[in-house]
Amino acid sequence: MAAADSVPTTGERRTVFSAVRRFVKVVALVVGFGVSLLCLMALGRPLIDSAWIRLGIAVFVLVVVPLVLSARLLPKDDPARGRGLPTDVMAVTWMGFALAFAGVLRSVTSPMLAAEARALAAEDHPALAASVAFLSADSDAWAPVPAPVVVAAAAGSNVPATLPVPGAEREDKDASVPDAGVAPSAAPSRPEIAASDLSPAELFRRWAPSVVSIQADGSRGTGFVVSDDGLVATNSHVVHDERRISVKLMDGSWATEVWLVAEDEGRDLALLRIRASSLPPSVFLADSDEVAVGESAISIGNPLGLEHTLTEGIVSSRRLHRGLPFIQMSTPISPGNSGGPLFNARGEVIGVSTATIGGFFIDAQNLNLAVPSGALAEMIAADHGPAQRVGGGGGDTTGTW
Repeated sequence: MAAADSVPTTGERRTVFSAVRRFVKVVALVVGFGVSLLCLMALGRPLIDSAWIRLGIAVFVLVVVPLVLSARLLPKDDPARGRGLPTDVMAVTWMGFALAFAGVLRSVTSPMLAAEARALAAEDHPALAASVAFLSADSDAWAPVPAPVVVAAAAGSNVPATLPVPGAEREDKDASVPDAGVAPSAAPSRPEIAASDLSPAELFRRWAPSVVSIQADGSRGTGFVVSDDGLVATNSHVVHDERRISVKLMDGSWATEVWLVAEDEGRDLALLRIRASSLPPSVFLADSDEVAVGESAISIGNPLGLEHTLTEGIVSSRRLHRGLPFIQMSTPISPGNSGGPLFNARGEVIGVSTATIGGFFIDAQNLNLAVPSGALAEMIAADHGPAQRVGGGGGDTTGTW
């Protein structure tokens, strides 16, 4: 009789099963929601700078999707039978999102999660950065990098001779901006201009090291080295109003110091100067007046944080857009390509990738614009004088140039 009394009854087994089920559901809700929320926010960073907006969108998606599914699954004849169904659907949906982001889609999401981890670390959120880095399978992604200092010269003033250090402690507080003719870092030998057209693979081998990744608190973009003394070209909208900018080289190292030397908001161009242990070779700028419709246009950049991505197309038009000349190309670019070089087949830079025509709800593909290299050459020639802040043009003007 004593042995028989120790056998769990059907009711007791149901109670244990119910407790285990509730525990599993709570774990799925907590873990699934947390992982999904971090992944969705990381995926949205290349498109939306504001963390609050990304948080709101992520929460909206994670709540609305399960509720819509629950509404479809609830019994119509007896709603009481659907008690607990909404939370069950949430647990399954959130864990599904988490497993998809961290498992099936890991090859796509991992670079974005690593970029999010670095951004969170730069924003002084080490716990969140470590969590996101763990999801990206790159445990070092959140490791703090040297915090470069940017000093933007005010309109009409010279670049300052000393570097103030906002919000950071430095030993070399009297470090000066390098003179124009003094290279701040050792630069490797510069490849020669090709005598004939290069294959995309050979062009990438020669010139990809000259392309850098630019990361700021509110934006991500691309840049490229244009002089042996560490001058880097990019878009104004990548660095405008940013107080902390980091520049990453192809070898994985980071520039130890960064200065904003000049900015032209009207042409969407900016010049940085970097100091690094070893500078990449500088590119050659082509004469953009000689650019021909139909010639090759090859981009190297960091779309959505996917560093050093090569895409190829052709020059579609020499386009006047908003009263200014641009190179219109079919070369695919995405957020993160901004500020990257657009090469011709010989490896010369013909433009600076800057914008995509179209967007959400507009049925258009590969209508992309680059600032002609001639505008960049003019800016480089003038950057050692007073910094320039130029306003935008007039209304939208179409045509060719």
